[in-house]
Amino acid sequence: ATNSTGAAARLCGYLDHNRDGDFDDLSEQAETTVPDGSSAQNFVLAFGAVPIDVVDGQTYARFRLQTAPCAPDGLVSDGEVEDYVATIGPGEMSLGNLVWEDIDNDGQVGAGEPGIAGVPVELFVDADGNGVPDGAAIATQPTAADGRYLFTELVPRGYLVCITAPATYITSSGTGRRYAPVGPYEPAPDPDNDVNDDDNGSISGAPTRLCASTVTLSYGQEPTNDGDSDNLSNLSVDFGLLYNFDLALRKTLAPEQAQNVSVGQEVRFLITVYNQGTVAASNVLVTDYIPLGLVLSDPNWAAGPGSTATVTLPGPLAPGQQFSIELVLRVTGEAIVGPLVNLAEITRAEDPNGDVPLDIDSDGDNLPDNDGEPVDDAIGNEDGDEDDSDPATIFINAQPIPTSPLSLWLLAVSLVLLAGGALRRRSTGKI
Repeated sequence: ATNSTGAAARLCGYLDHNRDGDFDDLSEQAETTVPDGSSAQNFVLAFGAVPIDVVDGQTYARFRLQTAPCAPDGLVSDGEVEDYVATIGPGEMSLGNLVWEDIDNDGQVGAGEPGIAGVPVELFVDADGNGVPDGAAIATQPTAADGRYLFTELVPRGYLVCITAPATYITSSGTGRRYAPVGPYEPAPDPDNDVNDDDNGSISGAPTRLCASTVTLSYGQEPTNDGDSDNLSNLSVDFGLLYNFDLALRKTLAPEQAQNVSVGQEVRFLITVYNQGTVAASNVLVTDYIPLGLVLSDPNWAAGPGSTATVTLPGPLAPGQQFSIELVLRVTGEAIVGPLVNLAEITRAEDPNGDVPLDIDSDGDNLPDNDGEPVDDAIGNEDGDEDDSDPATIFINAQPIPTSPLSLWLLAVSLVLLAGGALRRRSTGKI
């Protein structure tokens, strides 16, 4: 623009976004000052965000240069008015890009952690950045085979990305394999920090409904270290999911089983396996670690190495269900008087695919000493106690004094001798 009027001028712009024949709607007017003495200088008119309901296609624009205040119509005595046919095209920006299985639940994409295919992803406009969609989703798509998604042809403004996770997954929380529902990544960090390959999804209503906070696309200012060098794309909005395989075990004395027992008696325990996750479990292997003083006395269990006994629960054990089985042990003469602890643990289980997945908050193994400080009957990882193992305690009674025939004969002889001595003492006293 050129201004030789001797006074500051106004450059006024009008763009009929919605093609309704006027310039009175949102983001349809813009203006800037053209200083006196300007000669063929370039000026930028900022119309703001393109309205949500704008449809690509042909419309009209008007530009006025004048010293009078801006108005879309009327005569210009000392300036110029120009009208143009304008075409509204798709935006140039893009937003993505990954939904992955966070196997170690650390909230960050790691080596060997695969993308998850077929996860529905929705894109919403959030122009005011309040974390609430301004309307219905403007685009939806499933993740590709590698877990990636990408929304293209976007204009600069605020957006919300939400996913619906498969029922067999929950959001990663960043607490590691001892899963806890709240942690460094639940609620998740703001995706506007442009940190790539970390979890940005937080629970929004239902456990499988996950949304990132508002991410604002700014023209030419998007990260270039997020998988590409394009400053018009933001590929840092990622969602980490944890395969929700979660079993727990509780071991108690069977109903009507006394806690105090003696050598030679049988002890009946009740072992219950719970499916606390959202994945069905089959072929659940339970191992009982039999302490000194007890031996297996149950044909439904198999004796194993190192004083263990095992049983396999074929299942399937559906989410929310539980299954109980009895274990019978017998007290031997090696039992020491006092409390005796017996521990059982889930050491292996399969999912519907026949795989042996990691439990979200326990280690299924044959190591009874790595399960934290045992908390009796706990199935919620109280005080660091893994919920796939549980102890039960009995008390060994003291054994009675033996009463064999020989011991009874010796006792009778002793009594006779004592009685004879007493008679002699009494007789001596009468002389």
